[in-house]
Amino acid sequence: MVVKFLESSKKDTIESLENLFEIAGTFGNNDVRLTLYGVIIKYSRTHGLPLYTAKGLFQKYLIDRQDFKRMDKSFRDGEEIIHYVDFLPHEDKVTYYKEL
Repeated sequence: MVVKFLESSKKDTIESLENLFEIAGTFGNNDVRLTLYGVIIKYSRTHGLPLYTAKGLFQKYLIDRQDFKRMDKSFRDGEEIIHYVDFLPHEDKVTYYKEL
């Protein structure tokens, strides 16, 4: 359903992804947020938008890092972000390196 929103939106892809990213951040339920960030990551990868791949991976990493049950996943996500870290805003880079 979310992919349909991104594909059928009257807005351009960047604007739609930014809106979805903002919406994902408003949910209190981490499972919902992880699902939305997963869609953002997958969609941005297939459409060649590394900024949103980086932002999505970073948010997933921060969420997974808080849950000891997801530590293995968090570690893998943390490793994957290394390939996209240059696309992150400076503040997020600092946080990433500090949390890693």
